[in-house]
Amino acid sequence: MAYEADLGNGQTMYLEQQGEQTSIRVHGGGQSQGSGFHTGQWKAQPRLLKVGQELVLELQGASQMYYGLQNGQLHSLDSAPSLDGAEEVALKDVPDGSDKGAMKPMEPMKGMEPMKPMEPMKKMD
Repeated sequence: MAYEADLGNGQTMYLEQQGEQTSIRVHGGGQSQGSGFHTGQWKAQPRLLKVGQELVLELQGASQMYYGLQNGQLHSLDSAPSLDGAEEVALKDVPDGSDKGAMKPMEPMKGMEPMKPMEPMKKMD
């Protein structure tokens, strides 16, 4: 299962369940930040909520987990935040592995050309 959300300001969040792991990546401004968490299998669809200036990701895996996202920085929350007045942000269902912002593997480097042999040293007088 994978989801994508438009966070505004040119930022996108990509969320994917990979076995017992949850991968979360935020892309924007030519940069990407990602984290992986052991969450267990999701028991419900994740929810992304806007609470004031912060976004809160709610995951129901082995336990109820919350992650905060502010200024493109992702962090785990120790306890459930107050969700009073929270506004739900739409998560779009996307195919697994469809993270458009993921870095592509580097192409192999070309080998170096061999060095020219050194000229013999001149005899000193």
